[in-house]
Amino acid sequence: MATVHLPRSFVVLFPGAARQLEVESRSVLELIERLDADWPGMRNRLVDAGPSLREHINVFVDGERATLGTRLRSGSVVHVIPAIAGGASLQPAAPGTRIVVPPASGRAVVVGAGRTFRVVDVQGGQVGDLFAFNAHDLAEHQSAMHTRMHVNRLFPRVGEAFVTNRRRPILTFLEDTSPGAHDLLMAPCDPTRYRLLGVEGWHASCQENLGFAMAELGLAPRLVPQPINLFMNTPVLPDGSFGWLPSPSRPGDHVAFRAEMDAVIVLTSCAQDRVPINKPTLTELAIELP
Repeated sequence: MATVHLPRSFVVLFPGAARQLEVESRSVLELIERLDADWPGMRNRLVDAGPSLREHINVFVDGERATLGTRLRSGSVVHVIPAIAGGASLQPAAPGTRIVVPPASGRAVVVGAGRTFRVVDVQGGQVGDLFAFNAHDLAEHQSAMHTRMHVNRLFPRVGEAFVTNRRRPILTFLEDTSPGAHDLLMAPCDPTRYRLLGVEGWHASCQENLGFAMAELGLAPRLVPQPINLFMNTPVLPDGSFGWLPSPSRPGDHVAFRAEMDAVIVLTSCAQDRVPINKPTLTELAIELP
């Protein structure tokens, strides 16, 4: 039995369908055909005449991109994500918006140019991966390597800007009430990272949660940028290696930013529980727009 997660638009289009379903199937194609038997027309929205997955549809099985022929096992987790490259019609979040990001998950929000937002570590000791994309062209995104060169530091200081892969400011760092441990070197955790750490089966990851959060807005990232790792304490040691230390952030600590262009902001509450960068129990973060 596989668990399939459908996009919100499908629940609207196919009455009776749910965001999460249990389906007995041996492959992605068989899964889609079983869904189509219950909700006629679903196959046509997912599969072309080839048959292949339609160009604007991404399917992931246990965190890995899949094809119609990908085999499913008992307990497989399948996500169906529409890939829409645009974003011009997205509406910025209203003032006063507060979005809670549950442990080991992600949330996305559109922040208009000139607006400010805060990332809050609600209970303390929790790392957050922050991503920022140009809302009108997702190919432009916050770039760690360009930002490090722009500020000539490993991480910007308050008052300095994070820039995109086109070297344009996308976020300005406005405030930091935490002890100041942040990272701009580490990649987001992903399924392969957890397999290398000895995890068997599926494990939540920031890479997956980036995609899932953007899918809620009808978007899909064209690639996975290196994030701004907030509240992450991974110093460079004298011998050039990295320290992997618990986050020192305290309950209620926050960092604040100003969007320098209309931006899709994604925040994940890091799922890492195999390396001690978070508290033993993962906790929530929050995005607040004044």
